Amino acid sequence: MKVVRLFNQYITIIYQLSNSFNMTNITFTKEDLGVLNKTFEILLSKSDDNEQPELLLDDKYRDNLQNLQNKLHAQINSSDGYRIEFDSMGEIKVPVNRYWAAQTQRSLHHFSIGNDRMPLEVIHALALVKKCAAIVNLSHKKNSDNRELISRDKADAIIKAADEVLSGALDEHFPLYVWQTGSGTQTNMNVNEVIANRAKQMSGTSIHPNDDVNMSQSSNDVFPTAMHIAAVLCIVGNNSNSDPLTPSHGSSGISHSNDNNDFNKNTENKTPLLHSISKLRNALNEKSNEFKDVMKVGRTHLQDAVPLTFGQEISGWVTQLDLCYKYIEQSLNELYDLAIGGTAVGTGLDTFATFGEETAYQISKETHLPFRSSTNKFASLASHDPIVHMSGSLKTLACALMKIANDIRWLASGPRCGIGEIRIPQKEPGSSIMPGKVNPTQCEAMTMVCCQVIGNDMTIGMAGSQGNFELNVFKPVIIFNLLHSIQILSDACNTFCNFCINDIEHSEKDNNKNPKGIEPNVDRMNELVTNSLMLVTALKAKIGYDKAAKISKKAYEDRITLRQATIDLGYLSGEEYDANVNPKDMISPKK
Repeated sequence: MKVVRLFNQYITIIYQLSNSFNMTNITFTKEDLGVLNKTFEILLSKSDDNEQPELLLDDKYRDNLQNLQNKLHAQINSSDGYRIEFDSMGEIKVPVNRYWAAQTQRSLHHFSIGNDRMPLEVIHALALVKKCAAIVNLSHKKNSDNRELISRDKADAIIKAADEVLSGALDEHFPLYVWQTGSGTQTNMNVNEVIANRAKQMSGTSIHPNDDVNMSQSSNDVFPTAMHIAAVLCIVGNNSNSDPLTPSHGSSGISHSNDNNDFNKNTENKTPLLHSISKLRNALNEKSNEFKDVMKVGRTHLQDAVPLTFGQEISGWVTQLDLCYKYIEQSLNELYDLAIGGTAVGTGLDTFATFGEETAYQISKETHLPFRSSTNKFASLASHDPIVHMSGSLKTLACALMKIANDIRWLASGPRCGIGEIRIPQKEPGSSIMPGKVNPTQCEAMTMVCCQVIGNDMTIGMAGSQGNFELNVFKPVIIFNLLHSIQILSDACNTFCNFCINDIEHSEKDNNKNPKGIEPNVDRMNELVTNSLMLVTALKAKIGYDKAAKISKKAYEDRITLRQATIDLGYLSGEEYDANVNPKDMISPKK
């Protein structure tokens, strides 16, 4: 039995060391590892040999030996750049320098479709859920025997690893494509595996991706929770002075190959959508006030209409954006409802009664936003109506921006053979063959974005209609398109404001004649107002509709002014015409 004790002690020491250090950092030749592995195979076989009772191992030490042998397998393969990972389907090779494990690798192999990766906003939102779930699980005990659900060591390690994901330091470890299982399970497991392996590396504690990181959770409630969190943060940011999803716990102090100085290098310059809308709206409002007295011709059906001021025309654009802002705010309300706590089908199986409410509250604390537990988890898993509603609001914004951008590029058309009522900044050459040509490129970019958003809404609507029984399995494509719409709308509003409505690069040096933003061509506007046939509308109250129509027709056919046509028809004298036709008197109701 002395041999047994010594052997068991030897196995225990080796196993503890293997948990404390990354085995891939121990220098062995492949031949050395092969010999050691063969030795373990012999030991394991001897431990089953009834003729060698002194080598029999109890279950605990046999498990330790088997785990150590698995690590040796991984080390042997790591010399080829891979390690061996295991899941319920068996073993699979995984790149040795990546924290993901078997399920992530299987997804990469089976779903290498296109170039669309799962948005990092979703990854970071999932990490936030894992962090908050660990905090909540740590605070509860099992009802059956009053034992803790998860040890403090494990929970703290999960929290630290999740914080690293939130910081963006581990972004390269999330490679999966959008086109995967419709519940987002593989991306949830990708996050579970990365957090588990990183937490294990930092703490030396064995942490399981399902049993520990995914404790009290299912992909079916975690992924829709992350969808809502990601969408809200991209739309509104948060209410603190910190960046969205900034870790509230201290840094782990662990150095990595990635630069970890800034929060999420991939999103550091992104502006929440509502901020971008407000910025564009305010810039247009300033222009509306600036040009409130500049007269121009109105147009309906693309034909001449009665006059208005340029400020009035722009005020219509401002109000469109005000309404879109309100619609998006209204759509946000249901996005604050979180599915967490519903687990697989909405019943909350494998969790405890307050888990959903407590985790939602913890998420609210972390983000400084009013997230709350959904009152009906069945609807939260089986449908995505709040996202469909939000997408409709984004489509409305796209329609408004399409109108605004189209108006501006038509008004700026020319410069000599178009409408030419306004000038816009000239930012880049417009033609590879026509020298000096400059195009309304910001308007063109904006209108393309609007078309894309309208198309994204169609996809979201179709995918949102595909919930069957207890689960909608179009989740990845829904959130991918929603976040795409949010991001390109926000970016387009910013660039449109910075380089078209205003010109943040404008300089007064060198007698710069380029406009500082949209500016009226006052001479051209006055010319068109003066020549507009629709000024005849001012005479309708004095001489009647039919006579006014004859004046307009004669002026058009004879190519003369309205004043001359009125005199020729004998309806009014020149002095009477001048007294009744003044464009400035036509831009508001009579007092």
